[in-house]
Amino acid sequence: MKTVSKILFLAVLFVACSPADKGKSPSDFSVAQDVILDTDIGDSLDDLLALDILHHYCRKGRINLLAVMVNHDVPLAPQAADVFNTWYGAGQTPIGTVTNGVKDSHIWEDYAPLLCSCESYKRTISDYSTLPDAVALYRKILAESEDKSVTILSIGFLTNISRLLESGPDEYSPLTGIDLMKRKVRSVVAMCGSQNEVEYNVSYDISSARNVFGKLPVAMSIVPGETRMSVLSEEIFEHTGWAALHPVALGYTTHDETDMNMCWDATAALAYVTGFSDITISGPYDAAIDSKGILELTWNPNGNFRVLSLSPEQQLRNKELLLSILGTRIDVTNNCADNRT
Repeated sequence: MKTVSKILFLAVLFVACSPADKGKSPSDFSVAQDVILDTDIGDSLDDLLALDILHHYCRKGRINLLAVMVNHDVPLAPQAADVFNTWYGAGQTPIGTVTNGVKDSHIWEDYAPLLCSCESYKRTISDYSTLPDAVALYRKILAESEDKSVTILSIGFLTNISRLLESGPDEYSPLTGIDLMKRKVRSVVAMCGSQNEVEYNVSYDISSARNVFGKLPVAMSIVPGETRMSVLSEEIFEHTGWAALHPVALGYTTHDETDMNMCWDATAALAYVTGFSDITISGPYDAAIDSKGILELTWNPNGNFRVLSLSPEQQLRNKELLLSILGTRIDVTNNCADNRT
């Protein structure tokens, strides 16, 4: 029965939309079980929620987190990723870093120093200067992967993906970055862009965003700035209270308990892990980022882009799923010196 259930789940998760579904085009928007996360961790708290979601589904055996690519060029960003991965018992997850990337972005919540200075958290990596460049790690992982077997979940600046597209043959693959992505990546799910304003993840590296939208050889499902759910800090604390020192809860201590937090990255992560089963889809489109950073959409039945949105009812259901994930107990005894399970 377990085998049958898993097959049924994968059928829903990775096929997601039949050709008759509204918004489905000849482009392949379905997601793969293997995922690479590209994150600006340390910039906003919802990156932590997205990582929590991915680790939850990894522990259930439903996805494989191949790597965490950091696109925020500050020293504490890869350290925070290591703390988080190790706490979840996944310290072996490769981490890629960005050089000469976005350094001076606005820090919404200064939680990285809290995570990285907490002596109760164990770490896996002892020397962060040895971490590979994200583009090199992308090329290595993709070269070793089966064709069309990887989804990229992007919840930050598009610097790494843009540079991957511009990369040339190397020791890992004779293919260009564009051809390597076209062969190995099934689709991209990205939190970025807005038709109304210059969205945050685009604003600090508009040239990379324009390059990705102009050259991406696979389908992209976009969670725009208008699509998010809200959650109270006190709800986060309530559902992570099973652990004495849950890293998400520690991060959220930078907020007042009654603050309403907008969760864009968690929305993108839930869209991925659920195979878009509870989110509204529009498109397909041709898409571009203009010189000012605004998202431009043009309907095209063969387009490679589509846009995801949430109705009020979908926001509520996705929030309930997020909180249930946060409330799921795991054994972290060996990963943190001060936890109760």
